[in-house]
Amino acid sequence: MALSNWRSPRWLEKGVGHLLLDRLMDDLTEAKAITVSCRQYASEIELVNLLESRGFEETSRVLDLRLNLATASVPQLPEPEGISISTFAEERVRDPRCVEKLYELTTLLSEDAPGRGSFAPPAYNAREALMWLEMKYVLPDALFIAKRGEEYVGVSDVSLFEAMPGALTQGFTGVKRGYRRRGLATALKAAGIIYAQSNGYQIIQTFNKPEQSAIRALNEKLGFEVMFENVTLEKCLREVVAIDSQSYDEFVGHYRDDARPDLEIVVCNEAGRLTAECVGQKVELFPTTETSFFVKQFYGEVRFCRDEEGKVDYLDFVMRVPNADPSDPLHARKI
Repeated sequence: MALSNWRSPRWLEKGVGHLLLDRLMDDLTEAKAITVSCRQYASEIELVNLLESRGFEETSRVLDLRLNLATASVPQLPEPEGISISTFAEERVRDPRCVEKLYELTTLLSEDAPGRGSFAPPAYNAREALMWLEMKYVLPDALFIAKRGEEYVGVSDVSLFEAMPGALTQGFTGVKRGYRRRGLATALKAAGIIYAQSNGYQIIQTFNKPEQSAIRALNEKLGFEVMFENVTLEKCLREVVAIDSQSYDEFVGHYRDDARPDLEIVVCNEAGRLTAECVGQKVELFPTTETSFFVKQFYGEVRFCRDEEGKVDYLDFVMRVPNADPSDPLHARKI
């Protein structure tokens, strides 16, 4: 959603923003969209206020930090005793459990990350995990893994994900408890800086949430500077009804379609929010009735059905995407 052409306070005061939003909302309603979001500079107060007045809500706020590689100086750190730094490219060749161990490490580290999601992570799925690691933006030689023997204890990467021309994006950096305060996170991030400089990149960009004070301090120690603060605002275009979250318990369980035994859907009530997990992905289900739900991330709808005794015994899952037949849902019975 590009708003940059009309964010001038002068035009916003004249009502141009409301006119464009009216047209946008009409088009989105016709397309049966579920959500609309906008990522904008937090300093654009007039635009943020306009969106909030139209029902948009802030969903995230991040600081945009950048490191000029032409002037960056990499600290010369001794490798922590007993620790070696490898890469995903190297580990994938030598360790058949590399992908699984990486997933276990990042899942463990995410539990300590400030501002992390409120849901438990999905179970490991080899196909799904490898798919993300084989994305074109992933640089296998720039995904650094700290090891103690065969144990993975830290990770950091730079990649092409949403990177500017001539730049890389710094991804997640984390170190296991018990291995912190040894300079390991600094050594991992320094490896990324050296990689970027050696391969002719000019900038490393990274994003920190305001509450991530420790990693921000490390970034600034290495020479990163805060350039902008970005805010993402979102509006849900479907009505979410209020129902007693305790009723979610009757939906909880494992569901499987006899025609697709490889697809098992796990439904959970996580602190009053209903989630569905399948093939390594987890989404929240938002109610439109007491038994019908939708998924924000994509055009998905779930309907729970009852047997003659009134017990939930199966669910229908429909993906409303191009070239998909909404009349042929995944019909998964509770097991």
